[in-house]
Amino acid sequence: MKDDHDPRLVAQMWATRRLIWLAWAALLIALTGLYEEGISFVSVAVFVASMALSIAIVMAEIERGQPASDASWQKFRDQQRDRGRVD
Repeated sequence: MKDDHDPRLVAQMWATRRLIWLAWAALLIALTGLYEEGISFVSVAVFVASMALSIAIVMAEIERGQPASDASWQKFRDQQRDRGRVD
């Protein structure tokens, strides 16, 4: 659990959250543009880009979190195996 308070991980987490908020803000701006001015190329481009950015960020977060959970699962399995061992 020592890694939970690593300043680099905390900074990455907050940077990711900021990017997600930026993507959703861009999405809101695009939707506002679509509503007020009708469909324009810029509005559609911003909409598609913000959705792609949101999905990419979420996928990167899932992928980045996967090795840590795999490592903790492996550690748990090793501990369970050690409990049954008689030396």
